[in-house]
Amino acid sequence: MKTPVTHESALAQDPKAVRQAAAELNRHRFRAGKPAIDAEACRWHYSWCGRTGQPSEAGFSDIGATLVAQYGKLSGSCQLNAPEAALALDRVPPEIVAARNPPRVTPENVPHIVAVQMAPNAEGVAETLLVTGGYRSEDRLRLVGVTVGEPLFRAETPCIYAPTRRGPVLEGGLFGSLLDRYGATPEGGTFTWRNRILRRLTCDEILSRLQPAPEGDGPEPS
Repeated sequence: MKTPVTHESALAQDPKAVRQAAAELNRHRFRAGKPAIDAEACRWHYSWCGRTGQPSEAGFSDIGATLVAQYGKLSGSCQLNAPEAALALDRVPPEIVAARNPPRVTPENVPHIVAVQMAPNAEGVAETLLVTGGYRSEDRLRLVGVTVGEPLFRAETPCIYAPTRRGPVLEGGLFGSLLDRYGATPEGGTFTWRNRILRRLTCDEILSRLQPAPEGDGPEPS
């Protein structure tokens, strides 16, 4: 995986790795006939992966990682862990820790209109959907939202759910031009997508159709 990091953070975590990555980058630039550049001018990231299937030794993670300095098309790098070994727990950069264990969606960190139970999945578990909006056409109504427990960044590109008697069912993602037009439309306003006129639902319209989780029986059908 690729995880961005600032020069300042990388330097605080492992100054030797920063110097080695920057030195390698400048060696490549020298061979290409380009002048050396300062480390601060580079774009930095970690390239890392978890070593699945290999038990971790005491005091060690299961992560292998490389620090990369990039400027234009050229880059330099420094491997943070020893060959055939994983990073010690106290050397795993905080950016990698955060990327591997991203914040999760909760009712407290995602603004929403109402929380409802979804239709049970194949395992019989009914997840909680935080409904953030919705829209309808002449013949159907769709809800927009994110489920509790998924990575928080998913809230930026929510999904579309079809209401059923058993609860909302995932239909697909809200992205591309549909996301742009939906986001630019105020509650109660209309927008066009794929030659269909859609109307964005108001909070009152959504609340009138849904019951809060966990006591509710789910949304009424459209």
